[in-house]
This record gives sequence, C-alpha cells and structure tokens, in this order.
Amino acid sequence: MSASLALTLFIGGLALFLYGAQVLTESFRKEFGGKARNALARLTAHRPGAFLFGILLAGGTQSSSVATSMAVGLVDAGLLPFADALTVLMGASVGAMAVTFLLGLDWNVFSPLLLAACVAGRRLPEGRIRTASEKLLGFFLLLTGMALLSAGVQPLSGSRFLQDCIGAAEGNFLAVLAISAALTAALQSGNAVVAVSIALGTAGLFPAGAVFPLVLGTHVGGAAPVLLVSLGTRKRNARRLAWANLFYRLSGAAAASLAWSLLPIGTALAAIPPSMSPPVALGFVVGLNAALVYPFTGTFARALERLPIRERETLSEPLYLDEGALALPFVALRLLAREMARLAGYADELLTRILLSPEPRGRVEALRKDLPILAESCLDFMFEIPAPPENDPARTAYASVSYALIALRSLVWVAAQRLAPLCLGGECDNLAARLRERDWENSVRRLVRLVGFALGSFVLGDSDLSRRALDLAEDFGRDAESLRSRLLEKGGLFDSRSEVAAWEFLSAAEDLVRAACEIARSESVAGRFGQRWEGST
Repeated sequence: MSASLALTLFIGGLALFLYGAQVLTESFRKEFGGKARNALARLTAHRPGAFLFGILLAGGTQSSSVATSMAVGLVDAGLLPFADALTVLMGASVGAMAVTFLLGLDWNVFSPLLLAACVAGRRLPEGRIRTASEKLLGFFLLLTGMALLSAGVQPLSGSRFLQDCIGAAEGNFLAVLAISAALTAALQSGNAVVAVSIALGTAGLFPAGAVFPLVLGTHVGGAAPVLLVSLGTRKRNARRLAWANLFYRLSGAAAASLAWSLLPIGTALAAIPPSMSPPVALGFVVGLNAALVYPFTGTFARALERLPIRERETLSEPLYLDEGALALPFVALRLLAREMARLAGYADELLTRILLSPEPRGRVEALRKDLPILAESCLDFMFEIPAPPENDPARTAYASVSYALIALRSLVWVAAQRLAPLCLGGECDNLAARLRERDWENSVRRLVRLVGFALGSFVLGDSDLSRRALDLAEDFGRDAESLRSRLLEKGGLFDSRSEVAAWEFLSAAEDLVRAACEIARSESVAGRFGQRWEGST
C-alpha cells in the first residue's frame, strides 16, 4: 500500500470516528430524552446517583463537553444543585474515558461487518431490529473509524521520518502533553487523540514513555472546549462550571504526575500490550482525579461559588436557553419557561415606561429594539425541542408553553412596534395631551394593570391574578368602546392627527389586551413544572 493511500485511510478513519461520535450523541439524545426526567429524578436524589448520571451522559454522548453543557442546563433550570452538577461533571469524565478500553480491542475484522449489518437493519420495516440498528449505528461507525485508523497506520510504520518524529517525543514530556492538549481542544474529543495513539502503538510507532504525558494532555485539554464556549456566554453557571472543570482536571493531572514520579507506573504500562496502555493510563488519571476530589465536592462547590463571576446580561441575548439541554426535553421546556418569565418582566417594564414613565429614553429604545429579538430566540428554541408523542404527559406542557409563548410574542410586538412609535414618536405630544384627560388616563392605567396581572399570573402561577386580568379586560373593553364613540361624535370625520393617533392607539391597545388575555388563560408554566417535578421526586 502506498503512503498516500495509507494517509488517506488514516484521515478518513479519524473523520469517521468523529462522525460516529456525533451520530452516537444524536441517537442518545433521541432515545434518552423522553426517559430523562424519571432517570434524573432517581439518580440525582443522592450524590453517587449524580455521579452515575454523569457517566451515563458522557458514555452515551462520547463527550464530556456535551455532558457538562447538560449539567449547566440542569442547574439553570433549578433541577440540580451546583454541588451535584460538579458530581455529574466528575462522572462525565469517567464515562467518556470508558469507551477507550473498547477501542483498545481488535475490531478490524468485525466492525465493518457490524456496520454493514446496522445499515441493512435500518432498511427493514419498523420493528425491533430496525430500532436496534439505529441505536447502534453511531457506535459501529466509531469502531469502523478506529479500524481504518489502524489500517492506515500500519503501512506507515516503515517510514523513517515518522519514526524519528515520534521517537523525539519520548524524552520531551511537556511537548507531548502540550500537543495532546491542543489536539484534544481542536478536535473537541480526547477519545479521538487516544484512538490515534492506540493505532500508532499497535503499529509499534508510539513509544511507551510518551503514553502518560499524552493521556495527561487529553485529560487537561478536555476542559478547553467548555472553557472557550463559556468565555462567550453571559451565563454565570456556565462560566462557573467551565472553571470548575478546568480546576478539577488540573488537580487530577497534578496528583497523577506526583503518583507517576513516586510509583513504578511506567514499568507497569510497559508490560501492557501497546493497544491497551493508553486506555489504562487514562483510566488511572481519571480514576485518581475522581477519587481524590469526590469526597470534597461540597467544599469544592462552596469555594467555586465565591468566585467573583457576574452575570453579563443583555436584553436581546437569552440567559437560560441552552442547546445542550435539548437532549433532555423537559429540562429544555423548563429553561424556556424561565426565559419567558424574564421576557415577561421586560415586557411589563416596556409597557409601563411607554405609557406612564418614558424616561430614560435610552432604556425604552433598548427595550423596543431587543425584546422582539429575545422573543424570536425563545420561539426558535421552542421549535428545536422535540415534540413529545401523543401518549406522553409532557405533551400537555409543551402545548401550554407554546401557546403562552405565541401570545407573549404578540404582546411584545404590539408594545414595541405599535404602541411605542405612537406614544414616543412624532405625534407623541398631541397623543400625550389626550391621554392626560381623565377618562383616557384611567383607561391607560387600567391597561397597564391588566397586562401586569396577566404577565404575573403566567410567571407566578397565580389564578387570582389571571381572574383579575380577565375582569380588567372586560372593563377596558367598555372603556375603549366609550372612547371610540367620543372620537366618532363628528360622524367619523377626523380632522386632526391627534384624533388619528388616538384611534390607532385604541386599536393597538385592544390587540394588546387580546394577547394579555391569552396569556392569562394559559396554564401557569412555573407552577405546573414545579408541582410535577416535586411530585416525581
């Protein structure tokens, strides 16, 4: 086999390995999402269960970064204490490592055949075989990628240049560690780097002395993807967990390095087959890390909570929506409900400032510009949440959330795009003078109270606020009819811009009231989720 063909096999195998990990993640999300609620309730009721939950998340997604993102979503949703999220993080590092032991086995003959069987099984009619094939496809793609990696490395074993390059790494501990960490960060997969080292070791190209710094680099480098993402987010929990992940892995790397210098670990690794020495070394580092930090999780969490990390909040950017939580639909719904509550608070502020207290104008303009963007972000996130099947109790919650969000979006649009230009635009002085008339002023205050009660009933789950909002809607309807009749006293002749602005104001206000009534009628998101979650635990 030519060197160019071998290199093609190597690169293709690495690409197939990474794609297999992605397919495995998507399959896990689809399969586990509907069952996540009960599993989470059972497992996270105690700390060992949270550790096991982290193992399951990372084992299913083959990415501790994905598992960490899910943990952030659980903390933001109020379903997981921060200390337990750290435990999930520890379990995730163990779960992501576990598959490397499978990679160390010889799958060169069987993995392509098993992949072919999966592809054939997916073409069968609906049934158990097709379902099992869809679930296992990602796993066998990953193993076939490993087989191609090994097949591509074997012909390169005679390359003198490659032997010299890899041989130089044996005596340079820090260089191997740095390169391994950088590759892990670039590929966003420590297992891919370990897979390459296994393939090189099987071909006799990877020196035993470079195994330990390589796995140390993959362990530390695994914190990079989450840390880099956290730098661009305004979520305090995301940034706090990202730093926790880094400190956790650095402490493990330091402890493992100390153990390496004191114990004959290198001699033990040399006696292990080359294909298994990277998984064993990684297992030692990850296991030692978890064993040392796990007993002090509470202390670790309290120390991290003292970090001076503030929430860098902007109006248009979602604070709670996290794509990583989409693997757990009920968590995603809860995060969406919290973001909608945040949007509702800003919508109430916008309306109050437009009608009663327009200063400072900069704040009003920011609300006008950013709230519709935030509403659209909520809508896009809702579309990404998998709709539960008809027999799933969560379907009712999904329907209620979507109904309330559509009404809230309409309310924001009317306030920002119709009322704000009328009350703050070119005719604002004439309209403001009319709104200061007693009848108009009373109607405006009733409108503000109505919307406040409707939004409050949604956020707090208060049926009394809902009833009061609907009662005020009836009163406002009568007020609007009376005010409209006064505008028509001239027989429908509008001879001033003030009258036209007043008519448009009433029209926009009535649309606002309709949206507020829909929100008041919607089932309380906060109350519903809280009760059901507490009942499930």
